[in-house]
Amino acid sequence: MTRHTSSTLLTLVGLLLLATGCYKEAPVVSELGKPRYEIKDGSDYVTHTIYDIYKRTGVKVVYDFDPSNVRWNLGAQLAFNDPRYTKIDPSVPEDMKVVEDNLRLLADDFLSFYKDDFAQTYFPAYIFLTDSIANGRANKLITNSKRDHIAINMYREGEVIKTKPSINTWDAYRPEMISQLHKTLWEFIFTHRISWPTTFSNYSADAYDQILGLRKNLPGTTDEDIENRDKILKSHGFWDYNRNFVYADEKYKAHKDPSLDIADYIYRMTTMSEAEIQEAMGDYTIMHEKYDALRSFIKDKTGMDLQTIGNAAAKKRQTPGD
Repeated sequence: MTRHTSSTLLTLVGLLLLATGCYKEAPVVSELGKPRYEIKDGSDYVTHTIYDIYKRTGVKVVYDFDPSNVRWNLGAQLAFNDPRYTKIDPSVPEDMKVVEDNLRLLADDFLSFYKDDFAQTYFPAYIFLTDSIANGRANKLITNSKRDHIAINMYREGEVIKTKPSINTWDAYRPEMISQLHKTLWEFIFTHRISWPTTFSNYSADAYDQILGLRKNLPGTTDEDIENRDKILKSHGFWDYNRNFVYADEKYKAHKDPSLDIADYIYRMTTMSEAEIQEAMGDYTIMHEKYDALRSFIKDKTGMDLQTIGNAAAKKRQTPGD
C-alpha cells in the first residue's frame, strides 16, 4: 500500500514537471526600468521650456502626471492626512494656458536665481505643476514637497486658494508663490540633500518642542498680544511657533526640531532685503547669530547667498513696474 502510494505521488510530480516545462508564461516586464516621464522638445513655449529646463538641469517639470498612481509618481505620499494633487486636462486649451502662465513664472522668477550646476546637485527629480493641492477638503497649499519632488499649486483666474489670507488674484499669487517655492525647495534640500547646521540649531537647542510662553489675550488678535508674541519668540531666536500644537490658541510652543525653524529664516531671507530683516530682528542677539550662522553655512556649502534673492524681491516690491 505504501509502495503504491509513493509510486502514484511520483507519477503526479512528474506530470506536473512535464506540464510546467511545456508551458512558458509570458515574462513579467518591470515598469521600474522605464522613465516615469519622457521629456521631448517641441515648438510651443511649454514643451520647449520644459525640455530646456530638463536638458540644463536634469529636473523634469511635469503637468500631465497620473494622480491615481500617487505612490510611484508622487513620492510615496499615501498618508491619510497628506496633501493630494489634481491635474489639469492637457486637451483643454484653457488649462494649457494656465500651465503656460505658471511655467513662465517658474522659469523667470524662480529658476533664474539658481545656476544649472546647483540645480543638478540639489534640486529634486521632479517639479509637478498641479491644478490644486488639497489638504483635507480644502485647496489651501501653494507648494508641497516629498522625497523626489516639489509640487506647485498653479493659479488660474477666478480661483481662491484658501491660505491665510486667501489668494484670489494673480498679483497676490505671484510673490507668495515664489517666496513659498524658495522656502519649500530649501526644506527639501535640508531634508534630502544636506544636514542642517549645528552652528544654527545649537543656539535654540534647549527650546525646541518646549512651551515658550502664553498668549496675553485670547483669541490673541490684539496689537498687545502680537507684541507679546514677538517678544517671547524672538528672545528664543524664533520667527514663528508650532501652530499645529493642540493648545496653540493658548500657548506658544517652539518647533519640534530645527527644520521649520530654518524654513522660517529662509522664507525671510528670500522675501526681505538685508536691511529689512536686520530691522525686524531688532536687538535680539540670538536672532542675528542664527541668521549669520545659517546664511554663512548655506553659502559655504552650496555657493548660494540666499540674501541676494530677498534683496531682489524687495527691490521688485519698491519698483513694481520693472
